[in-house]
Amino acid sequence: MSLTRRDILVGGAGAAVGLLGGLTGWRVAMAATPVAAAASRDASDARLVLIILRGGLDGLAAFPRPGDAQWRALGRDTEAKVNLSDGFALHPGLASLAPWWTEGALALVPAAGQPAATRSHFDAQDLLEEGGAKLGDVQDGWLRRALDTLGMGSAATAIGTGVPLVLRDKKGAGASSVDPGRESRLDDALARELSRLWAGDGTLEAALGEAMRAHAAADGMTTKDAGGDGLAAEATGAGRLLGPGGGYRVAVLDNAGWDTHAGQAARLERQLGDLAAALAGLRAGVGELWPRTAILVTTEFGRTARPNGTTGTDHGTAGPLLLAGGAIRGGRVVGDWPGLVELHEGRDLRVATDVRAVFKGVLRDHLGVDAARLEREVFPGSAGVSALGGLTR
Repeated sequence: MSLTRRDILVGGAGAAVGLLGGLTGWRVAMAATPVAAAASRDASDARLVLIILRGGLDGLAAFPRPGDAQWRALGRDTEAKVNLSDGFALHPGLASLAPWWTEGALALVPAAGQPAATRSHFDAQDLLEEGGAKLGDVQDGWLRRALDTLGMGSAATAIGTGVPLVLRDKKGAGASSVDPGRESRLDDALARELSRLWAGDGTLEAALGEAMRAHAAADGMTTKDAGGDGLAAEATGAGRLLGPGGGYRVAVLDNAGWDTHAGQAARLERQLGDLAAALAGLRAGVGELWPRTAILVTTEFGRTARPNGTTGTDHGTAGPLLLAGGAIRGGRVVGDWPGLVELHEGRDLRVATDVRAVFKGVLRDHLGVDAARLEREVFPGSAGVSALGGLTR
């Protein structure tokens, strides 16, 4: 599930500059924030990456509890895993991240969830990206609102073929979007002609300026250079754009295909391996800025606690939220663990941590978003959800 209903309905602002897609091998989708706004950016070197795993990751498989009798009673695999702490372990596909846990660059929120439970991919993804108390409370994305409070709109980019809702404003416009799968290159003559034609038009001139900036940042980088195809390539490219000289401070990556209704074991082995490779690619890409980098890996909901009859799992409620990066105070489990004895509606892991508490904590302590504005503007209706402190260094 990589598209939402809003993706289909919203397009007016982006259509105005749709032809920019051919200008760069890293596709530029839209830049609503004028490039001139870059002068007002925070001088901090903090970097933030949001990875959205669309479809619903099974946290009980990705972060199993092999010593938990109730976990085994649910029919879960008891194969030996890489042990973490507090009874949790790593799926073999994530085993390469075990040293990150030891060095304190990885933390787990095992039972995170949203304020309004739903089993609809569309609704859950929209709610996750809007950041409201219930679906439709707001019409833009929480990360866009957070960046606007800092004057950092042009410091963000989406990696892929479009701009996700979490980075869009109320008009449907968003940050730039770059796609490592595109191999075309910017035509200087065309760029000069467009610059002449669009001079004086605030929206189009700003969009072209952002296209030029994204092209310059990604110049010389190909899909092969970025580590092949898929999430790992996108993450490696994102890391370079966030690294020294890359020109960006915030990136959002989408990854679809986590809706594992059948044959889950084989799929997760591959997908979790891809996720681990992506995180390693981000680390390599940002280079010396790794100590100032925070990564949030989230999903719209979890899966059922008990596998179904086709060796898969169905739509659930609470799911995992992973924090990674040199800026994370890791090596620990964050938030409460509700246990597996009393399940939500008799089938799902219960929510113990509101995802907004995690997002608030990272935005406040890592990027420096004002606490009052977090309550009032970024996550409206969340006054009763306290920011989790101490997540970052």
